[in-house]
Amino acid sequence: EVRNDEDGTVVALQLATHFSVTDGLTVVAAVDFLPRDRDLHDFRALGDFFDLKLAFIRYQFDLPRVWLAIFAGKFDPLHGVEYRTQESPDRIGVTPSLICRYTCGRPTGVKAKVGLFDRAFELWLAVTNGSHQSDLFPFSNESDFNSGKTFAGRIQYTIPIGQGIELAASGAIGPQDRQPDDGVLQWHYGFAAKVDVGDFRGSAEFVTGRALGK
Repeated sequence: EVRNDEDGTVVALQLATHFSVTDGLTVVAAVDFLPRDRDLHDFRALGDFFDLKLAFIRYQFDLPRVWLAIFAGKFDPLHGVEYRTQESPDRIGVTPSLICRYTCGRPTGVKAKVGLFDRAFELWLAVTNGSHQSDLFPFSNESDFNSGKTFAGRIQYTIPIGQGIELAASGAIGPQDRQPDDGVLQWHYGFAAKVDVGDFRGSAEFVTGRALGK
């Protein structure tokens, strides 16, 4: 996949893979190669770099009346709905919203997802190195500056009307990213809805949080 700007200059090349090792074990990975200027007079212009978007394994259990999946690695976040369409070709050429800066990051850690009632009700729990802020947002980090972890959860219910009306609440709390003191916490919580009924599709989300800094 190649993404171009208006004059045809290549700005990103994304390589992705998704394959099953066994009936329950899946491997997912995606990386962006980003050509950028190298300015020797500006230490902030580092030149070409790559951005590891996803790199995780998932093991899925189909138990009686319960669907369970365990994830380990760098995976999608738990917050909101916007992270699902942040990649090309779903969102080519469109800048994610301000909310996405705080909810679309892909943290590194472990995650569990439980589905009940034919997966109409889902519960997600995660323990990660950092918050779910976007990776390139300057306030996030994936390699911990501290020894504490971020704990996140999500509760979701899908009403079976049309393709589904999805209602969710999520939140996260842990040591503030780029902060060596475990006692300096940051938190976020919010609510989201996604509607897909007939010819109507829409989504909405609310997020609030606090990072005091030190």
